[in-house]
Order: sequence, then C-alpha cells, then structure tokens
Amino acid sequence: HLITSYEHLITSYEHLITSYEHLITSYEHLITSYEHLITSYEHLITSLEHLITSYEHFITSLEHFITSLEHLITSYEHLITSYEHLITSYEHLITSYEHLITSYEHLITSYEHLITSYEHLITSYEHLITALEPFRDTTVGAYRSHLAKKGVNLFLFIYMCPLV
Repeated sequence: HLITSYEHLITSYEHLITSYEHLITSYEHLITSYEHLITSYEHLITSLEHLITSYEHFITSLEHFITSLEHLITSYEHLITSYEHLITSYEHLITSYEHLITSYEHLITSYEHLITSYEHLITSYEHLITALEPFRDTTVGAYRSHLAKKGVNLFLFIYMCPLV
C-alpha cells in the first residue's frame, strides 16, 4: 500500500508538471496574441495615416480640380487603398482578439489542470499518511526493520523517515 501511495504521488507530480507545461504554452499563446494585437494596432494606425493622407490629397485635388483632374483620380485610388488597409487592419484586429480569447481559454484550462494536479497530489499525500499511520508510534529502528522485511531499500527509508 505504501508503494502504491508513492506511485500515486509520482503520478500526481507528473500531472503537475504537465499542467505547468500547459500553463507555459498558454502564456506563450497569450504573448503571441498580444503581439498580433500590437501588429494589428500598428496596421490600423498606418491605415488611418494613409486615410488622412488620401483625404489631404483629395482636398488638394478639389482645390485644383480644373487643372488637376488626374490628381483627383489618384487621390480616389489612394482612398480606396486606405480603406482596404483599414478593412484588413480591422480583420487582423478581430483575429488578434479571437487569438487572445483562445489564449485565455487555454490559460483557464491550464489552471483547471493545475488545480486537478494539486488535488491528486493532496490525495496521494493522504494515501501516504494513511499507509504510514500504523507505524506512527513505533521507533525508527523498528520501522527500518519492518521495511527491510518488506524489501524496501534504505534509499526509500531515508526519504520516508522524516514523514514518520
């Protein structure tokens, strides 16, 4: 029963390590989503700058309408391009928010796995304490003798001794 408790304890530690790995992966996804979000904001700012530039060209073209009809057409093309950039930036922004939401969901899942691992760890410790309960009032020498009869090596005994 003691060996089974140790096996449960080792399994709980493995679950804990896996949960930490999931947590790290979620944080990496979260960082990537934030980077995408920053890039989308930069694209949005660039698109707004292009839009402002296009409007400035448009106003200038209207002022020189008689002499610069070709400039007006060019400004309309810049305006269309700016709108396309703006739409693309909004699409990137939406995608970044979706990634951010997914990252938060992964983070929540990782925390849930971490909590489950801690619960398994606590259960394993309870099993270990239950397994050691019959030896609570015995001396260390008697306990070592009992372990030797059961085939438990000195290495395990050294690590279990403080628990007794």
